[in-house]
Amino acid sequence: MAQQLQDILADCRRGDLRAFGLLVERYQAQALVLAECLTRDRTLAEDVVQEAFLTVFQRLDQLQHPTAFVAWLRQIVRRHALHISKTRQTPTPEENTQQEPVPPSVNIEQQELRRIVRQALKQLPADLQKTAEMFYFDNMKCRDVAEYLDIPEGSVKRRLHDVRNRLRNILISYHQSCRDK
Repeated sequence: MAQQLQDILADCRRGDLRAFGLLVERYQAQALVLAECLTRDRTLAEDVVQEAFLTVFQRLDQLQHPTAFVAWLRQIVRRHALHISKTRQTPTPEENTQQEPVPPSVNIEQQELRRIVRQALKQLPADLQKTAEMFYFDNMKCRDVAEYLDIPEGSVKRRLHDVRNRLRNILISYHQSCRDK
């Protein structure tokens, strides 16, 4: 299947619209599951996927490694979901007044923690990495992750259990190394 994807992408880059249609057909359902999890709205999700594939069509030449297509598509879907969600949801005045400002130091700490966790995730096998990103960063439910990855829901739960155990060990080692400095 990886070779088939490479061939499809190569045809798309040469301007073959039929190949692009095949690409959309093959990955549209997965993109829609992700978009719907991110937006919590089927109509918005459909808009997100449409925009995402338009971006793919326009920027396919920027994809350096065909094997990274699925991750690249997921990132595009995430960006469009965030953009569409922000532009279509305006907070009420009550919501604006109820939100307390976050001190800059908290934002810096959160950003540093995210960076450390993402770095730790890169040390995990690809299947665990992908499962964790979808569950924790994309806020997808186990059921949706299972559907997207085409694996049983129990396998998703097992992977998440493994991720937590491995990350715990990685982060403990990181903390100890920082403390020893």
